[in-house]
Amino acid sequence: LKLKNELEKIYSNHEHYQKALEIVRNNSSGTIWLVGGYLYKTLAHILYGTKNQTKDFDFIVEQQKDILRLPAGVSMSPNSFGNPKIKIKDFEIDYLPLAKSRYPHLDCHSIEEFLDDTPLNVQSLCYQISKNGNSLFGDIGLSALENRVVKINNLNSAIFLANRIDRYEGNIVNLLMERANQLEFNYDATEIVKPTTL
Repeated sequence: LKLKNELEKIYSNHEHYQKALEIVRNNSSGTIWLVGGYLYKTLAHILYGTKNQTKDFDFIVEQQKDILRLPAGVSMSPNSFGNPKIKIKDFEIDYLPLAKSRYPHLDCHSIEEFLDDTPLNVQSLCYQISKNGNSLFGDIGLSALENRVVKINNLNSAIFLANRIDRYEGNIVNLLMERANQLEFNYDATEIVKPTTL
């Protein structure tokens, strides 16, 4: 509860976050979830004073509106997964319909399925925004922050991501090292074994 309260204090005073959330709310219905680097880097900053310079917000929405209406001066194009990337002058929003949010291009039926399929443990975390109140959950992600260790959450998803982004050169260890260094955490590569399915 204390961590959630500290998170909300930061977000309530963050101009870019508030603007991003307003855009997402105006173009969706139902529950919204903040996921990804901005969330876990903010939490690491609260816990350990590490840097949090992310200008990219990842939101999952329960229901996407058929036509996205954006403010003047805001542009949109598909991201590498085909979902909308909304670009504002100083920051970007990855707008992910829940049904299309899983790795790699699998149908998604719940936020729990999304959390199960994130490549890394620190990504298995979300901040839920709804009319009934906001909540922070994801035991795997919270444990990763507590232990300050980045490791594989879903091996097939990690392989997919490592092969998708050029700078990782298809090497999962490069992915682990980069994310661990960003957070000033350790990384654990002991669970990297050949997957049974792809």
